Amino acid sequence: MGIKALEQGLAPLGEVSVVAPDKEMSATSQSISLHTPLRIHRVDDRRYAVSGTPADAVILGLYHILPQRPDLVVSGINPGGNLGENVFYSGTVAAAMEAALHGVPGFAISLATRKYLDFSAAAAFAAELATQILAEGLAPGVCLNVNVPRGEVRGVRMTRQSQKLSQNVSANKRTRAGARTIGLMRPSSWATSNRIRIMAPFSRTKSP
Repeated sequence: MGIKALEQGLAPLGEVSVVAPDKEMSATSQSISLHTPLRIHRVDDRRYAVSGTPADAVILGLYHILPQRPDLVVSGINPGGNLGENVFYSGTVAAAMEAALHGVPGFAISLATRKYLDFSAAAAFAAELATQILAEGLAPGVCLNVNVPRGEVRGVRMTRQSQKLSQNVSANKRTRAGARTIGLMRPSSWATSNRIRIMAPFSRTKSP
Protein backbone atom coordinates (compact mmCIF):
# COMPACT_ATOMS: atom_id res chain seq x y z
CA MET A 1 0.00 0.00 0.00
CA GLY A 2 1.09 3.55 -0.67
CA ILE A 3 0.81 4.69 2.93
CA LYS A 4 3.16 1.93 4.09
CA ALA A 5 5.68 2.77 1.39
CA LEU A 6 5.49 6.43 2.39
CA GLU A 7 6.01 5.65 6.06
CA GLN A 8 9.05 3.52 5.26
CA GLY A 9 10.47 6.17 2.96
CA LEU A 10 10.16 8.92 5.57
CA ALA A 11 11.39 6.82 8.51
CA PRO A 12 15.09 7.79 8.16
CA LEU A 13 14.19 11.48 8.54
CA GLY A 14 12.90 11.26 12.11
CA GLU A 15 9.90 10.12 14.12
CA VAL A 16 7.01 9.33 11.78
CA SER A 17 3.43 9.02 13.05
CA VAL A 18 0.56 7.76 10.92
CA VAL A 19 -2.97 9.10 11.38
CA ALA A 20 -5.23 7.95 8.55
CA PRO A 21 -8.85 7.09 7.74
CA ASP A 22 -9.82 3.51 8.58
CA LYS A 23 -11.35 2.92 5.13
CA GLU A 24 -11.19 4.10 1.53
CA MET A 25 -11.91 7.83 1.33
CA SER A 26 -11.33 8.72 -2.31
CA ALA A 27 -13.25 11.74 -3.64
CA THR A 28 -14.20 13.00 -0.19
CA SER A 29 -12.46 16.31 -0.90
CA GLN A 30 -11.85 18.50 2.16
CA SER A 31 -15.08 17.50 3.88
CA ILE A 32 -15.21 17.15 7.66
CA SER A 33 -17.59 15.08 9.76
CA LEU A 34 -19.85 17.60 11.46
CA HIS A 35 -22.80 15.27 12.05
CA THR A 36 -21.07 12.01 12.96
CA PRO A 37 -18.96 11.38 16.10
CA LEU A 38 -15.43 10.31 15.20
CA ARG A 39 -13.68 7.24 16.58
CA ILE A 40 -9.94 6.81 17.05
CA HIS A 41 -8.39 3.35 16.98
CA ARG A 42 -4.86 3.15 18.33
CA VAL A 43 -2.97 0.54 16.32
CA ASP A 44 0.29 1.07 18.20
CA ASP A 45 2.34 3.94 19.62
CA ARG A 46 2.78 5.64 16.24
CA ARG A 47 -0.18 4.50 14.14
CA TYR A 48 -3.82 5.52 14.46
CA ALA A 49 -6.90 4.84 12.34
CA VAL A 50 -9.81 7.28 12.48
CA SER A 51 -13.38 6.84 11.29
CA GLY A 52 -13.54 10.13 9.36
CA THR A 53 -12.22 11.77 6.22
CA PRO A 54 -8.60 12.68 5.42
CA ALA A 55 -9.26 16.23 6.64
CA ASP A 56 -10.70 14.79 9.87
CA ALA A 57 -7.56 12.71 10.28
CA VAL A 58 -5.37 15.81 10.06
CA ILE A 59 -7.50 17.70 12.60
CA LEU A 60 -7.54 14.79 15.04
CA GLY A 61 -3.83 14.26 14.61
CA LEU A 62 -3.00 17.90 15.30
CA TYR A 63 -5.30 18.47 18.25
CA HIS A 64 -6.17 15.13 19.83
CA ILE A 65 -3.61 12.43 19.03
CA LEU A 66 -0.06 13.65 18.57
CA PRO A 67 1.73 14.81 21.72
CA GLN A 68 3.26 17.74 19.84
CA ARG A 69 2.70 19.60 16.61
CA PRO A 70 4.35 17.87 13.63
CA ASP A 71 6.97 19.59 11.53
CA LEU A 72 5.41 18.32 8.32
CA VAL A 73 2.27 16.57 7.07
CA VAL A 74 2.64 14.24 4.09
CA SER A 75 -0.43 12.66 2.48
CA GLY A 76 -0.27 9.62 0.19
CA ILE A 77 0.94 7.75 -1.67
CA ASN A 78 -2.24 7.79 -3.72
CA PRO A 79 -2.65 5.16 -6.47
CA GLY A 80 -3.60 7.27 -9.48
CA GLY A 81 -2.70 10.83 -10.38
CA ASN A 82 -4.29 13.91 -8.87
CA LEU A 83 -4.22 16.19 -11.89
CA GLY A 84 -6.49 18.86 -13.28
CA GLU A 85 -9.77 19.42 -11.52
CA ASN A 86 -9.38 16.10 -9.71
CA VAL A 87 -7.52 17.98 -6.98
CA PHE A 88 -10.85 19.48 -5.90
CA TYR A 89 -12.26 16.00 -5.26
CA SER A 90 -9.12 14.37 -3.88
CA GLY A 91 -8.98 13.34 -0.23
CA THR A 92 -5.21 12.94 -0.57
CA VAL A 93 -4.72 16.54 -1.65
CA ALA A 94 -7.30 17.70 0.90
CA ALA A 95 -5.21 16.38 3.79
CA ALA A 96 -2.27 18.55 2.73
CA MET A 97 -4.60 21.52 2.26
CA GLU A 98 -6.05 20.99 5.73
CA ALA A 99 -2.54 20.99 7.20
CA ALA A 100 -1.83 24.30 5.45
CA LEU A 101 -5.01 25.77 6.94
CA HIS A 102 -3.63 24.98 10.40
CA GLY A 103 -0.21 26.43 9.73
CA VAL A 104 1.65 23.16 9.15
CA PRO A 105 3.63 22.68 5.92
CA GLY A 106 2.45 19.72 3.89
CA PHE A 107 2.36 18.02 0.56
CA ALA A 108 0.31 15.33 -1.15
CA ILE A 109 1.98 12.73 -3.34
CA SER A 110 0.41 10.43 -5.93
CA LEU A 111 1.63 7.77 -8.33
CA ALA A 112 0.14 8.63 -11.69
CA THR A 113 -0.97 5.13 -12.59
CA ARG A 114 -3.36 2.50 -11.27
CA LYS A 115 -1.59 -0.44 -12.90
CA TYR A 116 1.64 -2.17 -11.93
CA LEU A 117 1.81 -0.22 -8.69
CA ASP A 118 5.37 0.29 -7.50
CA PHE A 119 5.55 3.05 -4.91
CA SER A 120 9.33 2.94 -4.43
CA ALA A 121 10.19 5.92 -6.68
CA ALA A 122 7.39 8.02 -5.18
CA ALA A 123 8.46 7.13 -1.63
CA ALA A 124 12.08 8.02 -2.42
CA PHE A 125 11.08 11.39 -3.86
CA ALA A 126 8.78 12.06 -0.89
CA ALA A 127 11.80 11.64 1.37
CA GLU A 128 13.86 14.03 -0.78
CA LEU A 129 11.14 16.67 -0.82
CA ALA A 130 10.43 16.28 2.88
CA THR A 131 14.12 16.77 3.64
CA GLN A 132 14.17 20.00 1.63
CA ILE A 133 10.97 21.34 3.20
CA LEU A 134 12.17 20.52 6.71
CA ALA A 135 15.39 22.41 5.99
CA GLU A 136 13.99 25.37 4.05
CA GLY A 137 10.28 25.45 4.88
CA LEU A 138 7.32 26.43 2.71
CA ALA A 139 5.67 29.81 2.41
CA PRO A 140 2.88 30.17 5.00
CA GLY A 141 -0.40 28.70 3.80
CA VAL A 142 1.15 26.80 0.88
CA CYS A 143 0.89 23.09 0.22
CA LEU A 144 2.24 21.10 -2.73
CA ASN A 145 0.64 18.45 -4.91
CA VAL A 146 3.18 15.97 -6.32
CA ASN A 147 2.50 13.51 -9.13
CA VAL A 148 5.11 10.83 -9.85
CA PRO A 149 4.98 9.05 -13.24
CA ARG A 150 5.19 5.31 -13.64
CA GLY A 151 8.56 3.93 -14.68
CA GLU A 152 11.83 5.83 -15.00
CA VAL A 153 11.81 9.34 -13.54
CA ARG A 154 13.87 11.80 -15.60
CA GLY A 155 13.42 15.03 -13.71
CA VAL A 156 11.20 17.32 -11.66
CA ARG A 157 9.04 20.13 -12.97
CA MET A 158 7.11 22.83 -11.13
CA THR A 159 3.96 23.28 -13.14
CA ARG A 160 0.64 25.13 -13.21
CA GLN A 161 -2.67 23.66 -12.20
CA SER A 162 -4.35 22.23 -15.29
CA GLN A 163 -7.78 23.52 -16.27
CA LYS A 164 -8.68 20.19 -17.85
CA LEU A 165 -12.37 19.40 -17.67
CA SER A 166 -13.44 15.79 -17.84
CA GLN A 167 -16.89 14.29 -17.89
CA ASN A 168 -18.38 12.34 -15.03
CA VAL A 169 -19.23 8.81 -16.07
CA SER A 170 -22.48 7.39 -14.73
CA ALA A 171 -23.85 3.89 -14.67
CA ASN A 172 -27.61 3.48 -14.49
CA LYS A 173 -29.00 0.33 -12.93
CA ARG A 174 -32.25 -1.00 -11.52
CA THR A 175 -32.59 -2.85 -8.25
CA ARG A 176 -34.72 -5.99 -8.03
CA ALA A 177 -37.45 -3.83 -6.55
CA GLY A 178 -37.32 -1.59 -9.61
CA ALA A 179 -35.66 1.42 -8.00
CA ARG A 180 -33.26 3.35 -10.19
CA THR A 181 -29.67 3.73 -8.99
CA ILE A 182 -26.89 5.81 -10.52
CA GLY A 183 -23.22 5.19 -9.84
CA LEU A 184 -20.78 8.05 -10.48
CA MET A 185 -17.24 7.43 -11.69
CA ARG A 186 -14.45 9.66 -12.88
CA PRO A 187 -12.00 8.86 -15.67
CA SER A 188 -8.42 8.29 -14.56
CA SER A 189 -5.84 11.05 -14.99
CA TRP A 190 -2.46 10.16 -16.40
CA ALA A 191 0.89 11.90 -16.42
CA THR A 192 2.14 12.22 -20.00
CA SER A 193 5.86 12.59 -19.33
CA ASN A 194 8.62 11.03 -17.26
CA ARG A 195 8.95 14.08 -15.03
CA ILE A 196 7.65 14.44 -11.51
CA ARG A 197 5.09 17.26 -11.58
CA ILE A 198 4.63 19.53 -8.58
CA MET A 199 1.75 21.98 -8.24
CA ALA A 200 0.67 24.35 -5.47
CA PRO A 201 -3.13 23.89 -5.53
CA PHE A 202 -3.71 25.90 -2.39
CA SER A 203 -2.13 29.11 -1.16
CA ARG A 204 -3.33 31.54 1.46
CA THR A 205 -0.53 34.02 0.84
CA LYS A 206 -1.65 37.51 -0.10
CA SER A 207 -0.84 39.01 -3.46
CA PRO A 208 1.61 41.94 -3.33
